[in-house]
Amino acid sequence: MAQISSAKRALVIQYRFHDKLSFPAIASKIDGVSAAAAQQICSRAFRRAGTNNVNTLLEYRDPAPRSGRPRRVEPGSEASIRIREATRGQYRWHHQVDAANQAFERVRKDHTTTQRKPLGTLDAKQVHNILQGKEHSQADPIDSKPIPRKRTLEKKALSKLDLDDRKRYIELILSLDPHNTILISCDETPVNFGGTGHTHVSAPRGVDIYTDDAHDPRFIKMQWDAASNDARVKRPCLIWNYEEQEETIDLARRLDFQVSKLKARVDHNKHQALIPGTPQYQLLVDTNADIARYNASLPPGQRVGRKRRMTIDRLFKYEKLERDAKKGGLDFVWRINPGKEIYIVEDNVGVHYKARRLLADQIHELDIKFLDTPTNSPDLNPIEHLHKDQKKELARARFNTTSAGAAVQAQREKEMIVVWQHSETFEKKAWHTDQNTQNRPTAIDTKIACNLMVLCSFDCGGRASVIAEKQQTFATAEMPRCTFRLDIILLAYYTVYTLSSMDLCCIALLLPL
Repeated sequence: MAQISSAKRALVIQYRFHDKLSFPAIASKIDGVSAAAAQQICSRAFRRAGTNNVNTLLEYRDPAPRSGRPRRVEPGSEASIRIREATRGQYRWHHQVDAANQAFERVRKDHTTTQRKPLGTLDAKQVHNILQGKEHSQADPIDSKPIPRKRTLEKKALSKLDLDDRKRYIELILSLDPHNTILISCDETPVNFGGTGHTHVSAPRGVDIYTDDAHDPRFIKMQWDAASNDARVKRPCLIWNYEEQEETIDLARRLDFQVSKLKARVDHNKHQALIPGTPQYQLLVDTNADIARYNASLPPGQRVGRKRRMTIDRLFKYEKLERDAKKGGLDFVWRINPGKEIYIVEDNVGVHYKARRLLADQIHELDIKFLDTPTNSPDLNPIEHLHKDQKKELARARFNTTSAGAAVQAQREKEMIVVWQHSETFEKKAWHTDQNTQNRPTAIDTKIACNLMVLCSFDCGGRASVIAEKQQTFATAEMPRCTFRLDIILLAYYTVYTLSSMDLCCIALLLPL
C-alpha cells in the first residue's frame, strides 16, 4: 500500500466513484494495484472524506499521517542543525548514531533548566531521519542535502557561466598596469591549535573518544588580514580575543552612535539618488540596467525568476547594526595613494555590496574600485593561498599546544602575527610563487600571480581602534607607520563577521570615522 503512488490512488478513486467500476476491473486496468488494495484505498478515502463527491475524495487519497511517538528533534531546530553540522564536520569519521547523540548531549547541556525532563538518547532511526530525512534536510539553512557518513560540506560545482566569469576576471587582472595599480586583498581565516584535525579516529577499547581532548582543537583563533602588491610596510593581522565588561558597554555605545550616523547617510543617499549625475543616481541606473539584462536572458514568457526594477527605497535601505553572540567588527584606517588606481579584492559574498550602496559617493570621490572573485573560485583570491602557507608555518605550534590557558593563547596569537608579518620563510613563499605554481591558479600568468602574492599592510596610526562583538573583540599588533609616499586619506571600513563552524560570512559596511 505504501508503495502505491499518489497518481495511481487518484485513478483508483476515479474508476470507482466516477466510472462505477468493480475492484477486480480496477485491478486489471492499473499495474501494481490488486483488488484488495483498491478496495482499501477507496474505503479509507470515503471514511475520511465522509462523502461520495469525487473531488473531495481525491483530497484524501493519500494515507493519513500517523502520529506515532513524538519527535525528539524538530526539523530546523537548533538541535537538528547542530547535529547535522557536527556529523558533517568534526564527527564525520565517527559512527553517526554515537556522533549525533554526542552533539545532542551538548545541546542539552547548553539549555539546562530547572524543569527539564530527561531527554535520553537518539536511536538509529531517529538519527537517520535527522541526517538524511527530507524535512530535516530542507530545514537546514547551511546544507539541504542528506548527510551520509564521511560526507563534508560540498560547494557547488562550477557551471559554464562560472567558467566565463573566471575567464573575464583573469583577463581583467592581466590587463591592469602593475606600475599604476594597488591591489588590496582582505579576507579572514580560522586557525586551530591543539588536536589532531580529525584525520583519523582510533581509541583503545573502553575509551570515550568524545571526551578525549586530543581529538578536538584546544582553541580556535579567528584572524583577519590583508595583502597587497606593494610590500613596503608590514602586514596587518587582527585576531579575535575576549573583551571585558567595560569594553562591551563602551563598544555598544560606539556602535549605537555609528547606527545613527548610518541612518543620516542613508537619507542623504536617497536624496542624492533623485539628482541626475550623482554617484547614487548612476548606481541606481546601473543596477536597473543589470536587472534588465538579466530578465532579457530568461526565456520569453517565463515569469518565474524575473527581478523587479530597483527603487530608491529598496536600493538604499536602513540597516540596523546589532551586537549579538555571533557578530563583531572593527574600525581601521586605509592609507591610499591617490595617484594610483586602488582595487579592493573581496570574495563575492552578497552582503559586501552594502558598503557600495551606502557610501557610493565616498567610493566615487576616492576612486576606489572593487574586484569580486568569481563564484566558487577561492583559488583566484591570492590571499587564500597565503593562508595555507601561514598554517603550514604554524603546524608545529598547533600540535604542541596542550593547554587552552590565557598565557598559551596569548603566545599563539603572537606567533600568528609574527608568521604573517615577520617570518622570512613565509616572505620567500610570497615572493617566489613563480618558482612553484603547481598549487597556484594555473590560469593566471605566473608573474601576475607573484605580484598578487606580495604582502603589505596599512598605517593604522600605531594601533587599530576596535568596534567589537559582545564577549569578543580584536587584539591588534603594533603597526609601524609607513614612510613611502602616500597622501593620507582616512576611510573607515566597518567589518562585521558572522561566525559558524562551517562558514564565515563577512559583512562589510563603510562608515565614517
